[in-house]
Amino acid sequence: MRRSWIGIVTLGTAAGACAAQLDNDDGRPMTRQETCTATTCERQRQECRTNAEHRCDTCLAACEDPTAGEDAPDCFRTCLESCDSGPCYDAWCNDSCAERSFAFQPSPDVDPAVLDSCLRGLERDRRCGQETAPVDCDRLSRVLRADIASTWDCRAAVPCDRSAATCYSELLPGNLGEETCGVIDTTCGVECDPGLRAELDQTTSWWRDDVLAALRTCFSEPVCDDLIRCLEAWHTATSGA
Repeated sequence: MRRSWIGIVTLGTAAGACAAQLDNDDGRPMTRQETCTATTCERQRQECRTNAEHRCDTCLAACEDPTAGEDAPDCFRTCLESCDSGPCYDAWCNDSCAERSFAFQPSPDVDPAVLDSCLRGLERDRRCGQETAPVDCDRLSRVLRADIASTWDCRAAVPCDRSAATCYSELLPGNLGEETCGVIDTTCGVECDPGLRAELDQTTSWWRDDVLAALRTCFSEPVCDDLIRCLEAWHTATSGA
């Protein structure tokens, strides 16, 4: 079980199918798509074929054993039934989706102020030799609140020999990490990574309402693997890396 599924890239922090639209009062919202990547029948048939191949290999190996004392042609003819995977396609199965993939598409609406402040913050970091990782300002300008622009404007103006930590003091933490980890704990039966919990709590107030709503659609996934895939897809869509 992957206990930590996210590594949020935040500029200047101390820590380094079918589609559904999510509400966004400011414009076009983030959308979620899901695709069935494997059905129960496909899984059942694949398992049947795998078992048939194993029986076939075992039977043929026995026929090739010189100590077996059996007539080789008769032995190989006997193996034909074990090697036949045809019945795997004849068996009835109640087809349904066994595995899904998820994708989130950020809003196509760029916040110009967030984009500009992000780019100027990056330029300041490069100028000061403090750049730590690539940051996708365009993507971040589609998923972060407008309030973040003033924070990054502050950072862009900080001299190289001073800390920009005070610029983030007004971005109050929330309980997104506690909320998300509670779902992971319940659905997957494992303890959520403490670093994940702290990082999501720290950045709760950064995300736009439609982006938070998109994340919370994952919480209703009843199967652990689907939940984790959904959360990872959200991270991919919102990551600034």
